Amino acid sequence: MTIINPLEDKLGYHIRRASIMMFNHLNSLLKTLDLSTMEASVLLFIGANANIKQITICNHLGVKKANMAPLMSTMIKRGLVHKNKLDGRSYGFTLTEEGERTVVEISKCMAINEEWMLENTSFVEKDFMLTKLKMIWNK
Repeated sequence: MTIINPLEDKLGYHIRRASIMMFNHLNSLLKTLDLSTMEASVLLFIGANANIKQITICNHLGVKKANMAPLMSTMIKRGLVHKNKLDGRSYGFTLTEEGERTVVEISKCMAINEEWMLENTSFVEKDFMLTKLKMIWNK
């Protein structure tokens, strides 16, 4: 019996499948650094935005505040992040030297992952896909 895939012509189905594949490959690369994709994403945000507030990271990554607190605590204990008092009740986060070295390794993992995923894709095609995907999720 031949199986018919009723989702074959659905864009969302293919985006989801590609996302899962890319996510799993990236996870396998980040395991060598003992990091999850969320931890890696947070470290990249902190590296690009010195003294960024936790709520700002939550908003940009779509993470609940309750989930972010233990994650930040773990990264502080691992010596990757500093917590800095900004004013009154506000704290900002910066990378430690170890955190900065880790961000370099994360960036390498992400570059390898993108190269793997887009192996037979031209720069024009990649730019087109990126533009279209941004349009979809920025609605």
